[in-house]
Amino acid sequence: MATVLRTWTGVLVVGGALGAGATQCALMPSLDGFSGSQGVPDASPADAAGEGGGDGGTEGGDSGRWCASLSPAPLFCDDFDDQGPFTRWTDQYVRSGGTVARDGTAFRSAPNALLTLSPSSIDPSSAFVYLSTADTKSKVHVAYDMRIDSRDPTTGYAEVNELRFDTPGLAFAIYLRVFNDPNTSTTVVSEAYLPDGGVPSHEVALAGNPRFDGWRRVGVDIDLASTPHTVAVTLDGKAAGTVTLEPSLYAPGPVRMQLGIAYTGHPTTSTWAIRYDDVTIDWQ
Repeated sequence: MATVLRTWTGVLVVGGALGAGATQCALMPSLDGFSGSQGVPDASPADAAGEGGGDGGTEGGDSGRWCASLSPAPLFCDDFDDQGPFTRWTDQYVRSGGTVARDGTAFRSAPNALLTLSPSSIDPSSAFVYLSTADTKSKVHVAYDMRIDSRDPTTGYAEVNELRFDTPGLAFAIYLRVFNDPNTSTTVVSEAYLPDGGVPSHEVALAGNPRFDGWRRVGVDIDLASTPHTVAVTLDGKAAGTVTLEPSLYAPGPVRMQLGIAYTGHPTTSTWAIRYDDVTIDWQ
């Protein structure tokens, strides 16, 4: 599928740097040698409920502080239960009226989840928190609970939860593309941005065409150390899709994880509302 390279402009909202004392939690055993990745299932605090996951404050398994309750610990975790600014993250980014906030009306672990909103706009909209690394990484594992509360019926899709690798002279991104049309498959997309402006891309449909109308546990593994390079996605602990990447275009580098709405088409007439909980990130 041909993909057009977009220019990212917007409002940068200053948050805080990731502190050394950030609370941590556990990951699935998908990347050998990762801290916290030994023998711990990639699941939310309640058993994964699939598309039929319930609403409201009664959902979830813990009364709070999900990250602190799990051991061993990975490199990063946020259950969004602390109050105040998103100090565990490097920063947050919004444009065209997008917002990110803690919200206590629905969650996977009490008392809060992250709610990202992309409202009606004539311009593309974004709303996410992000975590950046300074050092080169070759393997990354991300897991999170996700649910879509509302979609804009006039835009084709939203691109969410983007992982970016910024290598010298070349950058690439991996994200989920969630379509409005229930007959169009949800996909995992990888794009390499070439110096001449070309954007070679891969797009693979996820098994079962997840709609995220209920809570789903998503896991994403990127392996740029082995040959072939691969991206593997799981849903509720089950394999959902794999992408094979060209080693010449997809190379290790500093990582930026953008949790939330990276891009919506334009114009929009109503709000995309997507919430997240219990996110874990590990790398090497």
